[in-house]
Amino acid sequence: MFFSFVILCLTIVGSLTIDCPNTPSKWCETEDIARACGVVEQCRTYVWQTHDESNDRVNFSIYYETLCPDCRQFITTQVWNAYQSIVDIVNITFVPYGNAKELYRPETKLYQYYCQHGVEECYGNLIHVRRF
Repeated sequence: MFFSFVILCLTIVGSLTIDCPNTPSKWCETEDIARACGVVEQCRTYVWQTHDESNDRVNFSIYYETLCPDCRQFITTQVWNAYQSIVDIVNITFVPYGNAKELYRPETKLYQYYCQHGVEECYGNLIHVRRF
């Protein structure tokens, strides 16, 4: 009886699979989910950054929108001025992210994105993602 219960439990646990969530914001929640979505390397690079023992610098990521006037002003004034003072102790990573809404289209099984500053900003974010 006990042996049958153990076999049943192992069968149930072994048959559980992790599916990739529809929402990209959840893809890096765990390594298993990232593996199911095929984005482990991206999660390691941009989300799960670990401390490098040979580098004592502070890692700082700035998420910005390519056509946002406030982002431009912040980067060219505040960030640039601060960076000049702390260049020896910080690593800054710029991540084109944008304030976008995503809409899943079941008929095409694709996502459609609407950026705050229009189609041109979505295109600019895409160019920056591929360039950086």
